[in-house]
Amino acid sequence: MRWVSCGRYELVADLVNPVAQPGCPLKTAALRRAPARSKPVPVQAFADGKRRRWRLNHTPLFLDFLEGKADFPCTPWGIPSYSLLGWQRPCYLLGESYGGFRSAKVARVLQADQGIVVSGIVMVSPMIEASYTFGGQQGPFSAALAFPSIVASELERTKKFSAEAMAEAERFALNEYLTTLAGPQPAGDRAQAFHAKIAQMTGLPADVVARSRGYVRGAYTRQLRAQGLQISSYDAAFSVPDLHPDGGGRTGDPILDGFVRALSGLYVGYARDELGFKTDITYILLNREINWDWGGNRDRQGASDDLSAMLALDPSFRLFVAHGRSDLVTPYGVSRYLIDQIAPIGVSGRAQVKAYRGGHMFYFDAESRRAFTEEARNFYRIAR
Repeated sequence: MRWVSCGRYELVADLVNPVAQPGCPLKTAALRRAPARSKPVPVQAFADGKRRRWRLNHTPLFLDFLEGKADFPCTPWGIPSYSLLGWQRPCYLLGESYGGFRSAKVARVLQADQGIVVSGIVMVSPMIEASYTFGGQQGPFSAALAFPSIVASELERTKKFSAEAMAEAERFALNEYLTTLAGPQPAGDRAQAFHAKIAQMTGLPADVVARSRGYVRGAYTRQLRAQGLQISSYDAAFSVPDLHPDGGGRTGDPILDGFVRALSGLYVGYARDELGFKTDITYILLNREINWDWGGNRDRQGASDDLSAMLALDPSFRLFVAHGRSDLVTPYGVSRYLIDQIAPIGVSGRAQVKAYRGGHMFYFDAESRRAFTEEARNFYRIAR
C-alpha cells in the first residue's frame, strides 16, 4: 500500500475503483490529508456535485456524512472517517479503559446496523463489566480477582517482582483464598495460617489481615497511608508522601493527575504543530464536570455478551486484552476471568489476555511498552 499525492489530498492505491481526478490516474479506496501542505475539508471536496468525481468504495450515506448533508447520532458513523480503507476490511478497533467497553458496543452496532464486521478489537486496561468497577469490593469473588494486582503492587514496590511469585499469587487467589472467603470464617490454627499467608504475599501485618478478614484491598491502602504514603489506584506500586496524613484535604490520584497535566500539553502541541489544528478553545483531557449518563443502570452495564457474540458468530474475529498488573482500577484478574468465561469452545486462541508490569497506563514503562508493541504487531499481522 502506498500514498500518492493528488493536490490537497493523498490517495492510497489499492486497485479498487478508478478516480476521475485530473492528474491522478490511480485506483483508490481512501484519502487522507496531504501532510504539512493543506487542510482538507470533506465538505468542500464532495460538495456541488464534485462527489461524482470521487468514485470511492463508499455508500451514498457515508458520502452524505462526509459532505455534511447528514448527521448520524451513533458514534460508529464517525469511524470510517479515520479508517484508511474506508469501510473495507481489515478493520480493527482499539479502546482503552472505558474505551474498552465502548469498543465492544461500537463493534456490535457497526455489525448490526451498518453491515460492517470488524476483524478484531484491542482493549487496553478495559472495563468490560461495570459491576467489577463500580460494585462492592467486599464480595469474595471481586476480592479474589483483585488479589493478584495487590500482590504485584507489593512485589514491585519492594523490588521483589518475579514471574514465579505472580504465578503463586494467581493460583492462591482462585483456590484457597476464594474458597476460604466464601465459606465460614476460619478459626484457630487454620485462620492463623490463612492470614499469615496473605500477610506474606501482600506485606501487610498478620493482625491487619485478620481484622480485615482477608479482604485486603482497602487495608493495603490504609496501611501505607499510616506509613505516610499515598498510593495510586491506577498503579498501586507507585506512592508519594502523603501531604494530608490526617485525611483532610486529600484529593485526586498521584498517577492520574500527573499524566493528565503532562499529556494535555503534549496533545495540544501535537494538534497544533503536527495536525495543523489551531484554536483558542481550551483542551480538557479529563473533564470531571461531565459524567456518563448510565440511565440509572451503571452497575449493570457490560460488554461480555457483545464480545461473546462476536467470537461465536465470526470465526475470524480476534480479541486482544492488555493490562498492567498493578492496576487496581481495572484489575487484570477480572478481564482474565471474563474472557475465560465468554470465549466459546473452539476459539483456538482468538481471545487472549496479556498482563504487563505497570499500572493502568503500563505502556509508559519502556520494557512493557516494547513487549506490548510486539504483541500488538503480531496480533495485527494476522489480518484477513
